[in-house]
Amino acid sequence: MSNQYYVQFCAVISKLTKKEKRWLEEALGPIDQAPSWPIIAKLKAQGVDPSEWPNFEYRFYHDQGGCLEVFSEEYGDTHGVGVLFQMFLKTFRPHHYLTLNWSCHCYQLEAGQDGGGAVFVTAHSIKNINTGVWLDEQARRWRKKHEDHDAQQPRPRRPHRRSAKERQRHRQTRQRKT
Repeated sequence: MSNQYYVQFCAVISKLTKKEKRWLEEALGPIDQAPSWPIIAKLKAQGVDPSEWPNFEYRFYHDQGGCLEVFSEEYGDTHGVGVLFQMFLKTFRPHHYLTLNWSCHCYQLEAGQDGGGAVFVTAHSIKNINTGVWLDEQARRWRKKHEDHDAQQPRPRRPHRRSAKERQRHRQTRQRKT
């Protein structure tokens, strides 16, 4: 049986205005229904394949003045959510931020296969952290620090070599003791 991997997340954009909701419905709608819409170029520029858009699940709620919930129960693209969030913030809320945290796990337990991360999005940037990448970076820094530390340690001195006179005295002292 092959192992199955899952990426799960859930995030919300709350207090949507009617204009924001209409924009999100268009942005998340099928691309082929709006081929001239500028989202296609924006998706491609950010490395998202428009033919797979949206690459996560979503639903609208009417509580809290209306909100959008983006989520994944099995596999969703956190980068795609980040791109959507950034386009939304640029258009409607340039002085706000949105966040997403996610988990990654596999059906059968395997060391090093679970993890997760977070995405912090503003109108001008998308910043990601991945636990696997973070752990690798910490291990690299630790190794570098300890390799540098080992290199800075003075090398052990070679034992002092006794002169001929010292060797002679040492032999004589040993002979007297026996």
